[in-house]
Amino acid sequence: MEAPAAITTLEPSTPRSCPLVLTPAKIVVRFGDPASVNCSTSATGFSQIGWEAISGGTVSDGTVIAWTVEKVEDWNTKPLCYINVNDGLCSTMLDITLYKTPDSVSVSPLDQGPMVEGAEYRLKCDITNVAPVQQLKLTWYRGSETVHTEMFNDTRKTPVNVSSTLKVTPERDHNGVLFRCEAELHLGLNGSELVPNVTSSPYMAVVHYKPRVKTCSRRYAGVEHKFSIDRLPCEVDGNPPPTIQWYHEDELINASEPLHRTQSGEYTAEIINSLGSSNFSVLITIEYGPSFTCAGNLEVVEDDTFQCEADGVPKPLVTWFKGDRREEVAAPQRWTKNDHGKYSLQAINTHGQATHELHVVVLYGPVFNGLDSAEVTVILGEDVTFNCSADGNPTPEIEWSYSPKANIGKNI
Repeated sequence: MEAPAAITTLEPSTPRSCPLVLTPAKIVVRFGDPASVNCSTSATGFSQIGWEAISGGTVSDGTVIAWTVEKVEDWNTKPLCYINVNDGLCSTMLDITLYKTPDSVSVSPLDQGPMVEGAEYRLKCDITNVAPVQQLKLTWYRGSETVHTEMFNDTRKTPVNVSSTLKVTPERDHNGVLFRCEAELHLGLNGSELVPNVTSSPYMAVVHYKPRVKTCSRRYAGVEHKFSIDRLPCEVDGNPPPTIQWYHEDELINASEPLHRTQSGEYTAEIINSLGSSNFSVLITIEYGPSFTCAGNLEVVEDDTFQCEADGVPKPLVTWFKGDRREEVAAPQRWTKNDHGKYSLQAINTHGQATHELHVVVLYGPVFNGLDSAEVTVILGEDVTFNCSADGNPTPEIEWSYSPKANIGKNI
């Protein structure tokens, strides 16, 4: 049965005035896919029920009629179900949304050259051939973080090309971060569940920034002849990658040359790239194993404080042993005549040990041991002998003095 000519002028009636039910009441269809909707009525006494559409128009004298299309290929289609009742025609229009996912979503830079820390930079997201654009939501991501969302006001139903610009002020931590944009059609209940999002390929940010030191100890100890400045566990950062120059006492040095004990001190690094430079300093201590600098034979004066010290960094622990039996003794603080003799010294630190043989001679002034007797009885005309001794180093010389008497001769 063909639809009457008057149908072409139908306008949709209000739901209350027209006893028609569409199942489903709303549909979301991808352009080019099939579609099917039933129109039914509970009214009696009507002559016919039918569909008016650019494609798929049908008429029936039953209570249910289907609008079925193998391919929906008209962006302006407005399927209308109508019924011819006793008091005239009434109708209802199908709520249909046709969509098309983008052919492509891509990110590209709008500004030439790399990003520079602190300077504004623009990225563009292009979305091609998408519909309906007014239901498109675009989301920008930096890594996994959402940085911008955008909706579009274009009311066209046919596919269009749209773009979005993202302004970024990059930081050094953004170097190597992936930017991407994602297109999502918000088609309402059920529709969004069927439509996949389309995401661009990632755009890797290359951010240039001034150099800096990330990690470096302000003090460091290295071992003599094994440590060089370029072995410092320091990490510097910069893009483009910076060069490093080291200075000691304002002189440029070869950072790969091993240092020796006289080169402890402050070293300054200058890190440079095309965007600038920065400096940092490290106090270097060169450590080395112990050694003795004092002679093997020493003469000291009694009560002297001279010590036989061991050189080394860190400061060595020195142990004194005396005599052939190597009896451990405390290092003399003030030398006495009883401290003379042979010593063996042992020095130890974290980098090794050293030994030193030492023979000490203690010099001290003479000390009288006394006379055999302070008083002597003599017989006139006979000899008398007085014994006197003294101790000292060097061996002291003893001199006698007396007061002459007329009746005493001398034989000293």
